[in-house]
Amino acid sequence: MIAYSPARSGELAVSYDGRWIHSRYDPRTEARRFVERETPASGGYRAAVILGDGLGYLVDAVRERLPSVPVIWLNYHRDLFDHRVANADAMWSGHGPPDRFLDQSLLDDESSALLVLAWEPAARAFPDVAERCLAALRTVLDRRTAVLATEGFFGRRWLRNSIRTALALCARGAAERHPAMRTAISADSVVIAAAGPSLTRSLSDLASLPAGMPIWALPSAVSVLINAGIRPDLVVATDGGAYAIEHLKPLRGLGVPVAAPLSAALDRPEDGYPIVLLNQGSWFERDLVSLLPTTAIELPPHGTVAGSAWYLASAIGVRAVSFVGLDLCTADLHAHPPGHRFERILRPLARRTNPLYTTLFRRSVVDSEVIPGHSAERAWMSRSMRVYAKWFAEADPPTPAVRVHPSPVAIAMPTGELPRATDPRRPDAESATVPWSSVVPSLIGVPHGRRSPATPAGLLQPAVDRWTRALDNLPTALRRPARERSRGESLACDIARTIETAHYLNVLRHAQSADAEALADACRATLAQCVGRLSADGSAGVHP
Repeated sequence: MIAYSPARSGELAVSYDGRWIHSRYDPRTEARRFVERETPASGGYRAAVILGDGLGYLVDAVRERLPSVPVIWLNYHRDLFDHRVANADAMWSGHGPPDRFLDQSLLDDESSALLVLAWEPAARAFPDVAERCLAALRTVLDRRTAVLATEGFFGRRWLRNSIRTALALCARGAAERHPAMRTAISADSVVIAAAGPSLTRSLSDLASLPAGMPIWALPSAVSVLINAGIRPDLVVATDGGAYAIEHLKPLRGLGVPVAAPLSAALDRPEDGYPIVLLNQGSWFERDLVSLLPTTAIELPPHGTVAGSAWYLASAIGVRAVSFVGLDLCTADLHAHPPGHRFERILRPLARRTNPLYTTLFRRSVVDSEVIPGHSAERAWMSRSMRVYAKWFAEADPPTPAVRVHPSPVAIAMPTGELPRATDPRRPDAESATVPWSSVVPSLIGVPHGRRSPATPAGLLQPAVDRWTRALDNLPTALRRPARERSRGESLACDIARTIETAHYLNVLRHAQSADAEALADACRATLAQCVGRLSADGSAGVHP
């Protein structure tokens, strides 16, 4: 039971089942001393997250100690929240998932220099809510850390891929802009093929689909489908790594459309196969897409290509999706079905002292956990697969979907079956599939026989000039709180975080003017090197 009473100092104090959440003598001084003990004044914090705090005395103490730092407060009980004595910049009182609240309230830059204060008396009074909030904060920070690690590893490659593909699309010639491509498509349902081990069990069902039901493939499933004589109607690709090109090579000469953002690693984009351009909202995509003679489908960014394909289906009006091969785990040593593209790479590398099964064991089992309760064969789940599964388990479905031949990994998606037809589609027969041009009213990036009036490099130069000018704002932006930056300052920080991630994070924590100028110079040099090399190279679509 919650009880309120005045403290000796005259401030309001509160207890729960006889346990005091604040000092019964002077709660405000207690909070101030706690913050001074836990928080060095020169900590370089970008934001503060307070877990617990009964009535908000901690909020006031943090504001007094760090006046320029935004405060995010998770309160453990609605009644305490209603009796609060202070307001934070963002507050949660039990309504909605705490991780969603933190994702919306905490900016990316703030999470890299974050002060976290947990009020232990509140945690003892409400242990279940406290654990839930702490787990949510860990999840959000783990996710942000993973994003930063990915950005640090792939950032420059994303930029190179984007410029390379943009140059290839410009060289093809202008495509007509068709706003109708955002409207509903003629197919009510599609099948999305992922490359989990269970895909093998679905191959006969895929070959027996009704003739009007399109198959979308994720890149790692392409070789398995092609080897089974099944030609996909569309491939959705978002991975920016050079190894991702290997998955797309079996499509050469088939004319299968590929839906991809500019940042994806595409196999020879200058070859003329249809490209359905996606825009996931990054700074380089926004600027480059606006200059291209094409249009793009806008999708939210996502950590897994299966999620992006699901969002794409929703964006163009698909009303039902069937996933096959969406396992999110390995089956024994196998992360993929037989015929996977990487097999042709791994098998020749096998040696007596390093056999193939040892390689598979390292890739599939090491650092993974066994999924309990699955007796047919051992199913392993890596940390990255666990993150993906958590998203599928908690996501609001963009459009209704079912999972065929589900794995032991439980996600918020019902089990379903693929429809069968008395006159099925003929495997690997063009006439048996629904061409993508009949599904979407326009094909993006298909040559129309006319050239752009300017050279491809000249067409993209305004974007490069804008990025270079934006970097002049970087020193000022790094000294300013993230919530107070102008659009130009935010763009400068986005550029630096993408192409000089480690340097940027270091300067962000210790924003000295000389370091910020050096960071801006490094970013300009990277942009000049990337753009200059690709513009001078006659092979715009060839990856190193």
